[in-house]
Order: sequence, then C-alpha cells, then structure tokens
Amino acid sequence: MADQFSFDVVSHVDLQEVKNAVEHTTKEVRQRFDFKGSKTELTLNEKEKQLTVLSDDEYKLNAVLDILKAKCVKRNVSVKALTFGKLEEALGGTVRPSLLVPDRGRPAGAGAVARNAKRFHDLLARSLPRLRVNG
Repeated sequence: MADQFSFDVVSHVDLQEVKNAVEHTTKEVRQRFDFKGSKTELTLNEKEKQLTVLSDDEYKLNAVLDILKAKCVKRNVSVKALTFGKLEEALGGTVRPSLLVPDRGRPAGAGAVARNAKRFHDLLARSLPRLRVNG
C-alpha cells in the first residue's frame, strides 16, 4: 500500500482573501493624504482572475502595490503567487500593470509553484530513485 501514495503540487490562492485584500487596499488609498485627487483604482476581475491597478504615476503605483502586498500578507495570501504583468500606459497619463491570481483552472505556467515544478520534479526523481514521478 505504501507504493500507492502520491501528492500533487498545486498553485492557487483563496480568491475571497485576495478580494478582501483589494477592498482593504482601496479603503486605505481613499483615506491617505498623498492619494487625494489621484486617479488610483484597483479592479479585480474574478472571472478571469486578473487584478488591474490604475494610478497617476509609477511612484503612486508602487505605493499602492506595497499596500496591496502588505494586505495580502496579513490575509495569508502569498505575494509570490501573484504574477505581475508589464507596466502599460493608460489614458489620461496614467499607468497600470496587470496581476494574475493563480487558481485551479489556470493552465500550467502560472504562479510560483508552476515556475519551479520542473526543477522540483527533477530533484525528486534524482534523490529518490525508487520513486516513480509522473508528469
């Protein structure tokens, strides 16, 4: 029976916790003095598992991302699981990156665990020769 045990490496986060972190970040951004009058907003698309952050400039964008990371850490959401997209110019002189939130439905290649899955697979295969590794 010992030869039948297996485990899977999965990379997903609780989307509800990410949503809560986004809401708390939005509240804090509205209350902070340095964001008064700015066009900073966070939009979570739950269907596509994509978070878009819109801000006036890179300084404010980095500040918002730092707040978001702190809120994610408080809610036990790994910041390493978020995949940061490249910075895009938006309308009105604003900037926005896209962040992808890994989930069970996401194809391989997304998230921190999937990036290292091949190395993990090879390490297991070499260190435990009697272990049969599928994938």
